Amino acid sequence: MLIRFSVENFLSFCDETEFSMIAGKTRQHSEQKLKLKKPNNLNVLKTGVIYGANTSGKSNLVKAIDYARDRIIMGTRLKQMIPFNPFRFAKDCQSKPSKFTFEFSTNDESYVYGFSLDAQRIHEEWLYEIRARSERQIFERKTSANNETTVEFNLKFDSKDDEDFLRFTARGTRPNQLFLTESIERNVEHFADVYNWFRNSLVIIFPDSKITGLPALFMVEDSFKQRFEQLLKQFDTGISGVKLQEVDFEKLSIPEIILEDIHQNMHSIDAEEQMVVLTPDGRRYLFDRNCSGVL
Repeated sequence: MLIRFSVENFLSFCDETEFSMIAGKTRQHSEQKLKLKKPNNLNVLKTGVIYGANTSGKSNLVKAIDYARDRIIMGTRLKQMIPFNPFRFAKDCQSKPSKFTFEFSTNDESYVYGFSLDAQRIHEEWLYEIRARSERQIFERKTSANNETTVEFNLKFDSKDDEDFLRFTARGTRPNQLFLTESIERNVEHFADVYNWFRNSLVIIFPDSKITGLPALFMVEDSFKQRFEQLLKQFDTGISGVKLQEVDFEKLSIPEIILEDIHQNMHSIDAEEQMVVLTPDGRRYLFDRNCSGVL
């Protein structure tokens, strides 16, 4: 779970800007809080909202998270320039690196991971474990102007070979590549939980994100309505239920090619299954053997 994120010198952010999910001291709405075992039974919010005037930076904050995640997951190819988007309305920002820091919890452990970079190299990179009263350095990496990279570790190694391989991986990390990314590509397991959080748990959904592909979903046993209402309850949306409206299948305003695909898939599913389809206009249709409905 994301606890805090900060960004500096990126797009419309000149100074360091922080997004925090740490709950305040108020005792109201306790049902909207989660208590993390580490660090120190910290209370965090289940959901957060960013609001403000147009062009105030709301979208750029999401873009900053997405950019940082891409650097971790996608990496940078050999001799490739790092995409660099500093704040452009201050001259001194053009020569300063951008900085990104994540504080998050995964598998009952909490970490701080971050890095700073420009178009040529990763200036700094760090990973800390958050404890009840302190932070434990796991690794710190620095790259000089001469592209000389040094990485310091504070780890318990399984063997001398394990330590030697990790240090070899560190020395072999290119200046334009994150050490976290390189370690995963070299099958180093020490930081797998951290990397997997970025890869599998940190999901960025933009306002214009769309689900593609047909069919979108098949369900067995439970009806779509029951399953959907369960999800709404789990996310504490305040919505108590949904209603399905039956429509004439042959009169739907859906492109012919999609209707043909639906017909083919309907013949291939079991009688107790239901199929949910998202159409290009954003509508969701539920199909089964006996009736058709639109949500």
